[in-house]
Amino acid sequence: MKRYATIALLLAALVLAAGCAETGDDAEAWNESLAADAADRSGSADPHAADRPASAAAGTAGRVVETFDAGGYTYVRLQTPQGEIWAAGPVSRVAEGDEVSLAGGMIMRGFRSPSLDRTFDEIWFLSSFGPAGDPADAAAGSGPRPSHHETGSAVDLMEPPTGGISVAALHADRKELDGRRVKLRGRVVKFLDGIMDRNWLHLRDGSGDAAGGDNDVTVTTDGTARVGDTVVVEGTVAVDRDFGSGYFYIVIVEDAVVTVEQAL
Repeated sequence: MKRYATIALLLAALVLAAGCAETGDDAEAWNESLAADAADRSGSADPHAADRPASAAAGTAGRVVETFDAGGYTYVRLQTPQGEIWAAGPVSRVAEGDEVSLAGGMIMRGFRSPSLDRTFDEIWFLSSFGPAGDPADAAAGSGPRPSHHETGSAVDLMEPPTGGISVAALHADRKELDGRRVKLRGRVVKFLDGIMDRNWLHLRDGSGDAAGGDNDVTVTTDGTARVGDTVVVEGTVAVDRDFGSGYFYIVIVEDAVVTVEQAL
């Protein structure tokens, strides 16, 4: 039964690959690779080969450190808690520094992209890129809330509040700050409300670097704000916070009090 379920999943992925890119050079290569993988797994002498899952990307999350469109797909290189991974999916608006989750994917090893003239040792082929890396996104549904989300936001450098620190300093000193209350000033670049009995926002203050992943911090609160607001938040630092299903934060500010200084 597991063998047939795995083959069915692979066949479904073939249909997805065919529909993902109307004219992309890579679509045919995806189809050929998936078909070969399905044949290898179903005919393997290893009795457990077809039982091992070829898909497990749903719930994986990370920060985009490189992205480009090619062959009818959007390719991204992600920094995740487990290390860097490559993924490709339908052409999407993805920017460096965004936090995204990966939905409904299959891993492919030794895939050669004709459009890039490049072979990937390992890459995820996806049905979609999730809107962000918060567990709130999964709970909120499959699509983003446009009025609550501003991706790829560049923010001018702001002074920390009195007695506070910058977002970059929070990342740099997170081990020493674990369990302590901190204050930060920044611009809200994302906000989701009423998820898991709390509200979620992403804060940037112009410090840090998107490639290094220290320009953005996630904050949980029972307060409210709108995307574009300048706020001061005061909350408790938590390090290596794991919400499960791949939603892992090296640092997060929890139970924060949010004060809007300048509304959008």
